[in-house]
Amino acid sequence: MVTYASEIAHWPALALETLQTLPNFAIATLAALPDESAIILRQVIADERLSNLEFEHLLTSLRRSIREQVAMGISAAPVRPLLCGLAIQGYRHGYPFQHAPGEDESSDPLMRACYAPLEEELPEDGDPWIEALNRVHIREPLRQDDLVLTPKSLGPVMDAVSRRVRAQYEEHPYPHWWRQGITNVAPERTGTMLVAGCGTGQQPIGLAQHFPNMQITAVDLSRASLGYAMMRAEDFGITNIDWVHGDLLDIGRLGKTFDTITCVGVLHHMRDPAAGLKALAAVLKPGGDIKFAVYPKSSRGSVVAGIALRGQLRVAPTPDGIRAFRQVVASLPPQHAARKLAKSGEFYSLQSCRDMVFDEQEHRFDMPMLKALIAGSDLEFVLIQSAPKMQEMFRNMFPGRAVETDLDAWQEFEAKYPGCFRNFYRVIMRKPA
Repeated sequence: MVTYASEIAHWPALALETLQTLPNFAIATLAALPDESAIILRQVIADERLSNLEFEHLLTSLRRSIREQVAMGISAAPVRPLLCGLAIQGYRHGYPFQHAPGEDESSDPLMRACYAPLEEELPEDGDPWIEALNRVHIREPLRQDDLVLTPKSLGPVMDAVSRRVRAQYEEHPYPHWWRQGITNVAPERTGTMLVAGCGTGQQPIGLAQHFPNMQITAVDLSRASLGYAMMRAEDFGITNIDWVHGDLLDIGRLGKTFDTITCVGVLHHMRDPAAGLKALAAVLKPGGDIKFAVYPKSSRGSVVAGIALRGQLRVAPTPDGIRAFRQVVASLPPQHAARKLAKSGEFYSLQSCRDMVFDEQEHRFDMPMLKALIAGSDLEFVLIQSAPKMQEMFRNMFPGRAVETDLDAWQEFEAKYPGCFRNFYRVIMRKPA
């Protein structure tokens, strides 16, 4: 595979259009597609993140149709590259699709790989699609297994909530990513940075690319997530990250202080977010900045509805449980609050759906709670980040008031425009010099 489908903006739409024009997905018809259409379809299926139900339903039907034709004795040889694309797509998204009993059974290991990971490598014979399939299903997981025990450790995780959160991300490292956007480089920036709660490494690797002369320390509870992160760092040739396993509450054991700290989407998963913020403040150098981001309550309505639905259904956070939950959500009427989950890209992989609706711990903040968190931190409040359009609306609504720091005004603004902060409250604090 030479390029990513998303690098050619119109490819996903072309792939969707191709699938829409092939209602029965006959192997002979798929094999007769023009070369350009076939290449685009395979590339988009393998490389693009799922983001809507129509595409998911079409791919589910495509997989099932090919499986039924193979069971009837029709050779899958003409569509083997397409099956590789489906198998790669399935693996990367955690196989979130539902399927009928027995549908995943086949004597063809490539056909089975569209429903579950390969058990062993397939003969490649110079086929780049089989090579890609073997790499994604077999070689990359083995590399992760080799790396999980290599990071230095802060010691045993003692906090009970932290242990539960760790178990969640050991089972489903998040996010599962395989490409990184192009970033500008700022070689003039030096010093030390802590990425507190780095997950599978997408953020620290992006920062390491942007600041190649900074030394970054990336910490996470989950060894599985760190193994994935370290593998991706190798893939991108990143050498300025130190990986550390442990609880942020124990970050002082590292014996280091940092010029800047970033902690995005982490504090709200801790038993006591204020204790987490204080632990980070303790390792921030005087004059240094810390950026943190936490969930705003006003933006989580569909998630709260989904959590309530999950409780009503008594769905366990297992692969089968998450698949069943997704099926229920997809069948809800449009007016149901939980149905809006299907508009989120997080809905379309097993790992991200668990992170969205099956979290072991989640605090949702409103402005009074955010103000209390800030006030108890012993740090100087620098600003709350907001989009330019929001800033313009704020200034029109509150002439003369500080858009960066007036949280009382922002509380009024948010009451008028619920959900305006979207995914996170993003706050910057500074340690007094």
